[in-house]
Amino acid sequence: MKNLMVCVLFIAGGLLLAQKPHAGRVTGKVLTISGDPIEGVTIDLKFADPTSEKWNAQGITTKGNGGFVQVALPSGGATLSLSKEGFESREYTYTQDQSTVNLKIRMLKEGQTITDAEMGPQPLVKGTIIDTEGNPLPEVTLIISSQDFPGYTKTYVTAADGTFDVESIGDAKVEILCKKEGYRDEILRYNHTKGTFKLKKGELRMMTIEQAMKEAGIEKPEMTPRDKAILKFNDSVDPYQAKDYALAEQLAKEAVAIDPTLDKAVQVVVYSNYFQQDWDEAAEYAQKYLELVPDNENMMKLAVEVGGKSSKGGAFAKKVAAKLREMTPVTPDSLYREVIDALNANDDATAKAKSEEILKMDEKYALAYFELGKIYVREYEFESAILNLKKYLKYAPEGSPAAKHRAEATELIVTLSE
Repeated sequence: MKNLMVCVLFIAGGLLLAQKPHAGRVTGKVLTISGDPIEGVTIDLKFADPTSEKWNAQGITTKGNGGFVQVALPSGGATLSLSKEGFESREYTYTQDQSTVNLKIRMLKEGQTITDAEMGPQPLVKGTIIDTEGNPLPEVTLIISSQDFPGYTKTYVTAADGTFDVESIGDAKVEILCKKEGYRDEILRYNHTKGTFKLKKGELRMMTIEQAMKEAGIEKPEMTPRDKAILKFNDSVDPYQAKDYALAEQLAKEAVAIDPTLDKAVQVVVYSNYFQQDWDEAAEYAQKYLELVPDNENMMKLAVEVGGKSSKGGAFAKKVAAKLREMTPVTPDSLYREVIDALNANDDATAKAKSEEILKMDEKYALAYFELGKIYVREYEFESAILNLKKYLKYAPEGSPAAKHRAEATELIVTLSE
């Protein structure tokens, strides 16, 4: 019987131990940047560990002194989400343990930023950034920040020997983000109280991307031909913008050799040759581009231009010109441009037919009557000439866009009427 009682007591004791409440407690004050308490801030508490979900809390509210408290909390990383009308919403992360954690959280007013002048002189942090072999890393960008001063950052660059001796953020939990091209970002966190914070040599090491991937067991992906071509194309952009067209052409051609379907690279070859007045090359690559992007009107127009100057691109240019005409909507204005082209080529028959086509579309198109009038003069059809010139004057009153030929039309009518 005694043994039984002991077992029962032992089990009961075990149950009591399992049900012991958590002793974690968080207290804090929410303040403006100038240190004034903020009343009525809504705070939501969320633990990172999903098994602690039942201790998450919503709607905690600060009192008149900006204070808040939450008790009986488990240990673990937690995030406080703070919001209040007129202030910038923010988050604050901290680690809860089975004691009391005291926090001082600052909030910015809407649109407010923290300036260096407001912060005043700050203590220094100094150290050296090295690679995995112990070599100093120059030109590493350091971004220093602290959630204790939201939105405030300081940016520096390490010296040639990898060292830095710069202002930190005092009386705060500080984070240094280290960034360098080709290297994995590294973060150092420390509490800065007073005086200069000195990092031990080797405390800040940076791995290359390849080393970081290897450490994580990730194989570096093999670059596709497309990726290689894009890299080579990217190399051609700066010389092209600097008007070094020969170098831009060379690099863009290398990209095309890797991936002939990279239309951007083909385009650079076309324009580089255009500006170098190599019409044969420009025409050849314009044709290649249009095989990839058939309906690019700008390239089609360029193909027509360079094809006309090229010794071997004429046939393709004619095909493109015909396609352009099909793509271009026919309007009285577009037909009138064809009338002028025909007249410049001494082709009165085409100009006459096009002018009549214009008038079927718009019987008040004054310039068509004017050109017809002059064509009839050359054909010795004086009555038809006078009729058309009078219609021109009717539909091209003084001050209208088409009125520039009024004096000539009037003079012709007078001459033909004598």
